[in-house]
Amino acid sequence: MVKIDTSEWKFFALSELGFENFHEEHLNK
Repeated sequence: MVKIDTSEWKFFALSELGFENFHEEHLNK
């Protein structure tokens, strides 16, 4: 996995994937 700055991944997750979907996807992997 690529290490991403928390501010960057939060913005990306919220804007592109949706925070819930992003978090759920990573929990399932």
